[in-house]
Parts: sequence; C-alpha cells; structure tokens
Amino acid sequence: MKLPIVEPTDEFMRTMIQKINYERIISLRLKAENLRSIMEYHFAFIFSNIIILILDNLQDVNQINEVKTFISNLTCLSLRYEDKISFHRLSRIVNQIQIPIKRFEIYCTSIACSHDRTELLFIRKHNPTVETFVLNVAYTSLSLVNNCVQNYAKCVLRTITDFIKIMSNIRYVYVIINKGNVETLLDVDEWMAVAKRCEQLEKITLKVIKNMSKDTQLAQKIQEMENGLHIIRESIKFEVKVK
Repeated sequence: MKLPIVEPTDEFMRTMIQKINYERIISLRLKAENLRSIMEYHFAFIFSNIIILILDNLQDVNQINEVKTFISNLTCLSLRYEDKISFHRLSRIVNQIQIPIKRFEIYCTSIACSHDRTELLFIRKHNPTVETFVLNVAYTSLSLVNNCVQNYAKCVLRTITDFIKIMSNIRYVYVIINKGNVETLLDVDEWMAVAKRCEQLEKITLKVIKNMSKDTQLAQKIQEMENGLHIIRESIKFEVKVK
C-alpha cells in the first residue's frame, strides 16, 4: 500500500516515521516554509521515493532547489494557494525548477492581472519537461477581474494561456472551473495561439464543477473551439466535462 504523508509534525517525525517502510511513501504535503527543515533535519532519505510533492504557499523556487537531491524522483509538483497568485512568480518557479517534473498543478482562489509589462515576462523562457498542466480555479469567479492594466477583455484567460505557452512540451491541459466561468475560457483565438506555440499539445479539457445546462450557444462555442484547434492540428482534442 502506498502512503501519503500530510503535514508531518515534529513529534510524528521523531516517533513514527522510522517505523514506516519508506519505500511506501510516495507523496508528501506540507507548508513550503517547512520543506527544508523536514528534508535536512528529519531523515531525508525517508522521502527519497516520493513522486508527488504538494506545497502550500510556495513563494520561491529555491525552497525546492535547495533540497533537490532529496527528491530527485519527483514527477509531480502541486502548489496550493489561499490568496491571489501572480503568474509572473509562478513562471519563475516552473522555469527555474531543477527537477524534471512531468506534471505541474496549481490550486488557487484568485488570479492577479499579469499584464503590467508590454512583453509578458513568462514567455521568454521555456520549461521542456512538463507534459501535463492542471489549473484548479473552481472556487474563483474569473469574471470579477476587471482591473487589467492593459484593458484586455479576457485578462484571466490571456494570463492562463500565456503561462501555458512556457511549457513547450505540454501535452495535456486541464482547467477546473465553476459553471459561471465556462464562457470566459471559450475563446478560440487564445487557445489556437497555445496550440501553435505548443506543438506537442494533444488535449485541452475544461472540467466544470456543479451541473450546468447545455444551451445552444454554449454548444456552438464548443464546436467553434474544436474547429479552430483542428485548423492548427487535426489531432488536438477539446472537451468540456461536467462533474
């Protein structure tokens, strides 16, 4: 049986962790600020087999790079934020991480406008290893962000798609949203731009939390998305899933 370790306390690390077969520990979740102390002072070899690292409120990629030798088998990095996130900061994390992760996840409650520069900072470098990107903004109202510095009509969508473009070998994109945000993300031109830049892209999935009625206009937009993406590459798939 595989084991996840979630927010281990000092007492747990002192008394229990050594009783567990460390080969069974495949995921670890903790506050980013505690990562280094856990790895350096609490038998780091115990976590040498983890493939999934879940960090709350990571601000600096060095918090991971400083302990990279202890988590060299990592394939998935999942970041959780309770406050508004900056995709400029996230771009530095995904571009400068020194572990070749295959899956990158972000869970957040609000997205800040990133258009305070003429040329977006995060399209200048590329991450060549991430193949799957998951963005969970299910508890965010994307339509509330109206203070875009450059007055883009779809500020949040453009922020998301520009961020995806830095993952040059991305294959699968999952965006988890609430039903009120579906149309905000159905802009065929933005997603066609992603498909042009990311030549390995195979599938885009929008997962909708909470049931929604499928009206004719929505079905039409979804069809437009599929048609537009097929102009770039016939093999690209696009789907909207209702959870």
